[in-house]
Amino acid sequence: MTLNKRKPKELGYGQIKKSGSIGSILSRLYAQIRFDLGITPSRYSDLMERYIRRATLSPGAKEKAAIRATLSKELLKDYMSWKTFVKGILFFQVLKFDITMTLYHRNNTVTTHTITVIADEINEDEKDESNTSQQE
Repeated sequence: MTLNKRKPKELGYGQIKKSGSIGSILSRLYAQIRFDLGITPSRYSDLMERYIRRATLSPGAKEKAAIRATLSKELLKDYMSWKTFVKGILFFQVLKFDITMTLYHRNNTVTTHTITVIADEINEDEKDESNTSQQE
């Protein structure tokens, strides 16, 4: 079995990938959300400025440029991890969001499952979560 070691491509700002690997599902969803919200390149730039100000107390010009480049690169790839997806949702300055999944079972049953995620309660430091679960 060979692993695909190619670097994930970045999509253009307005592009939404229509199909792809399992890893592209969150990226496609994020692009669709950005499109549905009508986030223009100008609005994206404004959101980026706010995100950088929240992330660092007083970033210098080089630090701002590095944060902007890294985050934009992550948010426009055709592959997105769960952590990056949540970072991207928080980038839109949401207070909370619901995750709803509707499952269509082979026996023709349909079930719906929802959780609410509150932005201020998200712990972005995964090390803390793994230490907590090991202690339980």
